[in-house]
Parts: sequence; C-alpha cells; structure tokens
Amino acid sequence: AISPGINDPNTANDIVIRLGNLLGKIGSLKTDEVVLTDKKGNGRILYPYPKFREILYKVYYQFSYYGKDDISVLGALTDSLIITSETVPEKHKNDLWDIQLYILEGVAAKDLKSMDRIFLQKKIDILAERVNKRAVNLMDINGN
Repeated sequence: AISPGINDPNTANDIVIRLGNLLGKIGSLKTDEVVLTDKKGNGRILYPYPKFREILYKVYYQFSYYGKDDISVLGALTDSLIITSETVPEKHKNDLWDIQLYILEGVAAKDLKSMDRIFLQKKIDILAERVNKRAVNLMDINGN
C-alpha cells in the first residue's frame, strides 16, 4: 500500500496497527522448536518456528523502507509496536525495541518538520517506557 506505485499510506497505517495486535498474540505463542510425536511418544517431526525477532523483521522491513519519509507511517509503525508491547511476554520486549531502532535508522530526522519530530518522539518515548528502555532522542540517531 505504500510502495511508490500505489502510495496509499492510510491503508498501510490501518494494516500496521492491526499487525500490532496480531504480533502481540504471536509473541505469546511458543516459538523455537516443536517436536510432534507418534502415539508412543516417540519424536517424529521436528518443526522449527521462526524466532520472534525474525518475524518482526519480516513484518516491518518493507514498511520501514517505503514509509521512512512519511510521518503518518512512521507514527503507525511505532504505534503498532506499542500495541504489541502490551501483550508480549517480557522476553520479547528487547526485540520490539531493536525493531524500533532499526526503523529509525532509515529516518532523516533533520529533514522532518519540527512538529513531526515532536509527534514521533512522543511515540518513541512511550514505547521506550513500555519495553523498559531508556528513550533515545530521534535527532541523535544516525548523526542527524
């Protein structure tokens, strides 16, 4: 929805918020590996689930790339991480923060308008609090 050919950030933002709810549920599931057994309890199939961090990356990397210049998309991405943080176990909160920092790596904060920087910074601060991290200043990322 936010690729250059389509350019529909409102649809993308709605989807991103919904993904936050879904990722919160996924983050509560067992990850790593599951062994399926036969009737006698013998392991027969080893099914490796992707790590939560990998799931987050695959969900956010294109949104991050195509939305890096749209403040509404950047705000929605952080909102979705905030929503996810409300339901995931503590062990996944570092992953949420790392994805937030990854998203921000592509943002040229100095090119954002002043009110846009304030808007996004408030969301970053909320996420930092929810995942028990020290907030970062948007202007300090990437030497902005």
